Amino acid sequence: MTCRIGPLPYNDSLSGNDLLLDGAGAAAITLLGSLFAAAESAARAIPEARLDALASDNSPRSAAFARFQASSERIVSRWLVGRIVCVTAAAVLGYQTVTKATSVVLLAPLLAVLGSVA
Repeated sequence: MTCRIGPLPYNDSLSGNDLLLDGAGAAAITLLGSLFAAAESAARAIPEARLDALASDNSPRSAAFARFQASSERIVSRWLVGRIVCVTAAAVLGYQTVTKATSVVLLAPLLAVLGSVA
């Protein structure tokens, strides 16, 4: 295995559609990560008394609230893992998009991270 130091080769044979698809993929993954974050925020915002009432209700949704109440830490941890995976995947896709679009490879990691957390 060899380690390469220096800028990545610039591939000028890419079309605008490839860059658009990579950028759209990074944006979609970022949106999915935002949904994980929103679900966690919404679940944490429910007061314990309200969660007890929703879990003990006789509606079809009460079973789902009871499962959430019984293992809320596990469920929220899964959402956190999903959010981290999405941010990481968006950063990698963003890095690839920036390196394909520009010849400035040194700024690519910074722009990719900023794009994935924005």
